[in-house]
Amino acid sequence: MKPVLRPARLADIPRMQEIEDDAGELFAGWSLVNFEDLATVGMSEHVEAIETGLSIIAEVDGHAAGFAMGALYGEDAYLHELDVERARQRKGLGAALVWAFVEAVRDKGA
Repeated sequence: MKPVLRPARLADIPRMQEIEDDAGELFAGWSLVNFEDLATVGMSEHVEAIETGLSIIAEVDGHAAGFAMGALYGEDAYLHELDVERARQRKGLGAALVWAFVEAVRDKGA
């Protein structure tokens, strides 16, 4: 299972929010975070990351299974969100997404 890493598209946003919700279930029942107080990444944040080329999808078998997104602030890059659906975790998708994000921000001079 080698993932296909590609830039995210606006049409991917609903799936990205599903992936985020699914990945968050991993922490259900933990007392460290009250997940009911948290919201998924908003539409405008996704749009901004996509438009700046800093939102990446990992596809497995033609199915979006994870994503990374972030932003540039001056010369600094920030990875804001990294999520992989639970069924695909611990298979290297997260690491592949981080490296793809690093490459994307390097291409932008960060």
